[in-house]
Amino acid sequence: MIVVDQPDALMDVPIAIELREFTPRQAVTVTATQIFPSNSRWQAHATFMTDESGTVGIARQAPISGSYEGAAAMGLIWSAERVSPRARLFPTTGFCNPRSSILKPSAPTTSGRN
Repeated sequence: MIVVDQPDALMDVPIAIELREFTPRQAVTVTATQIFPSNSRWQAHATFMTDESGTVGIARQAPISGSYEGAAAMGLIWSAERVSPRARLFPTTGFCNPRSSILKPSAPTTSGRN
């Protein structure tokens, strides 16, 4: 489960993202995809180790691998790279206004919990 304290925040407003209900001490990868009005897609990812309760506080924890290093509340946003092949390097309109941002967590299913 993903919990976001401000689901409709502006791009420059730090948000708190928490991953919950995963297996304790398990690697969980989060992929963030941003889709802009120009249809360009930008993506970042980070892998975290859950704590003893199966939780990850993205703003408080540094990823063990991924698109950025160190604890950063907005790391999954600012470390995104363009992935759509036909998009311009920077969208010409709505650059700071993505149409949507999608967060997807993934982890191996070993205990049926996630």
